[in-house]
Amino acid sequence: MAHDRLRRQLEELELDAARPPDAAGWRRLLEQVEKAYLQAERDRRMLERSLSESTREMRELYSRIRTTSEHRVAAERDKLRAVIDALGAGVCLLDVEGRLLSCNPEVERLLGYTETALRGTRFLEQVERRPADAPGATLVPDPEQPGSFVERVRETRFVCRDGSELPVSYTLTPRPDLGDQFSAVLVFIDVSEHVRLTEKLRAAKDAAEAANRAKSNFLANMSHEIRTPMNAIIGMTGLLLDTPLDSRQQEFAETIRASGNALLTLINEVLDFSKIESGMMELEEHPFGVADCLTGALELFAAEARQKGLTLRSEVAGDCPQQVVGDVTRVRQVLVNLLSNAVKFTERGEVVATVAGRPLGDDRYELEYCVRDSGIGIAADKVGRLFEAFSQVDASTTRRYGGSGLGLAICRHLTELMGGRIWVRSEEGEGAEFHFTVPARVHRGAVALREEASGAEPPLETDLAGRLPLRILVAEDNAVNQKVALMMLARMGYRADLAANGLEVLEALERQRYDVVLMDVQMPELDGLATARRINARWPPVERPRLIAMTAHALQGDRERCLAAGMDDYVSKPMTASSLQRALKRSAAPGEGAAPPAAPAPPSLDPTTLRALREFQPAKVLELVERFQSHAAEQVVAIRRAIDVGDAEGLAQAAHGLKGSSGTIGARPLAAICAELEVLGRQQALAGAAELAARLEDEHRRVDRALAELYAGWAEEATSSTLSP
Repeated sequence: MAHDRLRRQLEELELDAARPPDAAGWRRLLEQVEKAYLQAERDRRMLERSLSESTREMRELYSRIRTTSEHRVAAERDKLRAVIDALGAGVCLLDVEGRLLSCNPEVERLLGYTETALRGTRFLEQVERRPADAPGATLVPDPEQPGSFVERVRETRFVCRDGSELPVSYTLTPRPDLGDQFSAVLVFIDVSEHVRLTEKLRAAKDAAEAANRAKSNFLANMSHEIRTPMNAIIGMTGLLLDTPLDSRQQEFAETIRASGNALLTLINEVLDFSKIESGMMELEEHPFGVADCLTGALELFAAEARQKGLTLRSEVAGDCPQQVVGDVTRVRQVLVNLLSNAVKFTERGEVVATVAGRPLGDDRYELEYCVRDSGIGIAADKVGRLFEAFSQVDASTTRRYGGSGLGLAICRHLTELMGGRIWVRSEEGEGAEFHFTVPARVHRGAVALREEASGAEPPLETDLAGRLPLRILVAEDNAVNQKVALMMLARMGYRADLAANGLEVLEALERQRYDVVLMDVQMPELDGLATARRINARWPPVERPRLIAMTAHALQGDRERCLAAGMDDYVSKPMTASSLQRALKRSAAPGEGAAPPAAPAPPSLDPTTLRALREFQPAKVLELVERFQSHAAEQVVAIRRAIDVGDAEGLAQAAHGLKGSSGTIGARPLAAICAELEVLGRQQALAGAAELAARLEDEHRRVDRALAELYAGWAEEATSSTLSP
């Protein structure tokens, strides 16, 4: 077959491919072929020249692009290096085995090692301080992402080249995307200043806590020292007023008693403010009548109001619940303080106390109390500092009306502690309105005791001994207080024996049987708490006397410490005949009143604490109790170990930890024993600690049993509610 190009050329020459051409035809054909091939050669050469030129230009362009890219990459690398070097942090690139590939100059500045010295070493194994038996600090594989590693953030110490230690915080971040060699980036910073400031802050905190404890101890001792003579002054004055006196003598005695009560109020205010400042003020929750609390507080000022010609009124709004659960003592304290000021600063007119309720849902109310007077009022520029400690409107107010300037500050702290707030509306010369709110839960079923809500004192029964015959031993080392106690008992028809210290109490109990021992807590030779513990160890509950603590201590937890030591009841000094009478009645009939049951120790667990938590956070209670049981078991072992090895600081720390968690779940006797152990540890005095530890272990077992019984009761309740139609 003829070539296509040749056929086209033959057609152009008008030659027939089927017939051979003549000589002229061949000549034209050869000329045409030659011409075509020459043109093809020219085209080929032109194409080669074009390709050669294009290749050269492409190479030049590629070279320029490559050079530009390399310059840019180098510039970016230099920028990044400058940033890394300026970070103020050590930066290391590590391989999969944790060996150092590269680091910045900050590493050398911080640790003293050059990059050359560290390159190829396992960096963390080289510099991190760790125990000799600790595993090597290599990268930890991530089980969820094969080929990757777990990111780690840690505070530790690096050992420098000169042997010194540098506190650091480092982050080890897996970065497999950096290349085959690189597997992680480690960045660390010097935290020496942070550690120094933290230690300084901790030291300051410890010093502040020590100072606070010292202040609290000082106040407790001061309270005891002041209340002891106050007990004699108020007690003897009360006895004197019960004797025949003429009007002049009656006036003198009333003045002495009023002055003693005023001094006692001042002492209590200072102590309350100190407890609030140190965080020792704790709230209690009990049912109480809202109206009873209000009217009871108002009745305390009825006599003073009559003398000044003032009208006292109380109003309870219709939307206010009758019975609520809250800290009636603190509510009454705020009310009494506000009413005292209202009566004090009002010369004519009236003082009105009101309470209203606002529902919050879920049986919870916000109670709003108001004390309104028509007194001297308060200037607008003085209101702002009215609730500050030791603050009064002006100096003339202090001179004319007296007072410490603590009352309203205490009211503010108490209302805030209860979850409420307090404020005042007043104009000078127009009287004042003090408002405060308290959140409370409606109490359904139980009725608060009217006597507790009103604070009224029952009349003294002069024939109590005939109705409740008791053989009584008074243990008191102060001669004046001995006389006060004996005279109060004599007014009730009792004759009592005396002991001056705990050893004499034990000797007296060996000689004869007593029904009640009234025992001071602070006595020489053997104090009241140690005596109570020995009595409980020596005699079974049915044979030993009832032990009533008499103490001038006034800080939170004193009652619990007395009960934890084995006391059955507690009377605070200055002791009144009425408070002593109530304690004796409870001793004769322990099932009545508010005293603990007749047992060698108070109940191990206050179920109301956990019950309240269960009502508001049912899902959290089981977790809380389980954590407490685990924590308590560990701390009891730690306390025993600390005592065995003589580690006073360890004892204080373990006892402090267990004290807090015990109080949280309502195990107050256990918390009280821990408080005693903590004091021994703080004072570096471990004598008697082993005996307390044995009591602690017994009490811990009692708490475990009480928790088990409480669990069983809850389970039974749940079963009953499930089966109920």
